[in-house]
Amino acid sequence: MSGRFVPRPVRPVGVSEISGWRLKRYEITVSGDAISANINLAIDRLLCVALPAPRADELGVGFLIVHHGAESVWVLADLWEGDIVSQHTFSAHLDDPTVFERVPVGGPTACVWELPVHAHERDAYVKHVLDPKSGPDGDAYLADALITNVDWSVGEPA
Repeated sequence: MSGRFVPRPVRPVGVSEISGWRLKRYEITVSGDAISANINLAIDRLLCVALPAPRADELGVGFLIVHHGAESVWVLADLWEGDIVSQHTFSAHLDDPTVFERVPVGGPTACVWELPVHAHERDAYVKHVLDPKSGPDGDAYLADALITNVDWSVGEPA
């Protein structure tokens, strides 16, 4: 990698229910376009078999980042268990962006474009799940998504 940092838009795209988890879904792309339907379908199929079921005593919430980068398509599935996030990371080569492999232990976990989502999600989880006097509110956590100043009229989901 060379050159100066160029911001990439972060797009919240709703909540996905996968393997008993409710995951806030974000897209990040080099081009600013939405992630293609065939990549999203491959990701949903992957996560249905790759993610563990949530424990019965947990809310079953987390967040999912799909990042179509310059070198690979990355999938970061972050699952909240108490005050710990467990990240499951996968990648696919751009020449076959629907075939994902688990990133091995010690491999990359997050890049500079993904970390703002992690920071927001940490704060949202503390605010809505760990700190409220009325008790944990998984729905409020899921509704609290990172919003960026980006014009999304350019790329609509395929």
